[in-house]
Amino acid sequence: MAVNVAVGDVLDQPTGTKQDGGDGETSQIVRQGRYATLDAYAANLKAKSVCNVGTAGNPVMLYVLSWQLERVESDYGRLIINVGEASDDSSSDPDADIVSVKWSVKNVQQQLPLSRFYIDGTWSLGSSPDAHEIALWRQEPRKELYDLYKFLAPDGNAYELSQASKEVADKYRMGIECVMRFYPVVTRTVTYRAGMSWTKINALGIGEKLAHIETPDKTFGLTPGTWLCIQDEADYDAKGMLVRTSGWMGCKSLDADLYGDTNRWEPMSEAPANSGNSGGSGS
Repeated sequence: MAVNVAVGDVLDQPTGTKQDGGDGETSQIVRQGRYATLDAYAANLKAKSVCNVGTAGNPVMLYVLSWQLERVESDYGRLIINVGEASDDSSSDPDADIVSVKWSVKNVQQQLPLSRFYIDGTWSLGSSPDAHEIALWRQEPRKELYDLYKFLAPDGNAYELSQASKEVADKYRMGIECVMRFYPVVTRTVTYRAGMSWTKINALGIGEKLAHIETPDKTFGLTPGTWLCIQDEADYDAKGMLVRTSGWMGCKSLDADLYGDTNRWEPMSEAPANSGNSGGSGS
C-alpha cells in the first residue's frame, strides 16, 4: 500500500546509495519530508518482506531489509530504507532467482578399519588373509597360543594362521587398527534473490537427495568412483537472501540398496507383527 500525500507534505525526491558486494545488489533509499507523513509512509513497510517503496503514483516493489526513521528540526524527518533486489514471481523456475553460484573442493580425512584392507584387499587369489581366523586369533585368551599366531577353535583343535593372515596379525600386534585415507568433498553454495515465495523455495527440494548417490555438476576432474550427497541446507544471510549449501562426498563404491534411488531400502516404520515388542513404532 502506498501513501497518498497531501499538498505541502510531499515526500522529497529520494536520495541514497547503491552497492554490490558480489552477492547481489542492495540500495539505500533516503526520503525527507514532514515527520508525520514519513511516519505514515513507514507504517506500510515491513522488514524482511517485499514492500512498495515508491508512491501511489509510482509504485516500486523491492525487498526491504530494514528501515529507520529520524526526526530532524522543524518537525521534519528523514526515512532511511535499506532494500535489496526482490524475487521475480512472474517465473515459476527458482533458478531464475539465482544471484551467484560458488564451488569449492576439499579433502577430508577418514579413519578406515584395518579389516577393510584384508577383507577387500589386493592379495593374490588363494593367498588372501582369512578374516574369520584372524577374528578368532584376536580373541584368543591364551598368551602362549596368541604369541605363536594360533587360536583354539570351537572344535577343540588349535590352528595356526596362514602366512597372509600373519602379515595382518603383525599389524594388529603393533597397535595398528585404523588406516588414514582422504576423500574429496565438493561443495556448492547458491545465493538466491531476496523475497522468494515459499512456493519457489519448496520447489528447490532442499534435503531430498541427502544420503543418495548423486554426481555434482562440477567434480574438479575427480573420479573417485561415485558420489554421495552428504549436505543440503539453507539459511538467510544478513541481506535477506536465501543461501543454499550442498555437498557431495567422493566414494570408491556405494551399495545401491542403501544409497540408490531404485528399490532403495528404508528403515522399518513399525515393529513386525507378533514380534513380542509392544513398543509400537521403531526408530
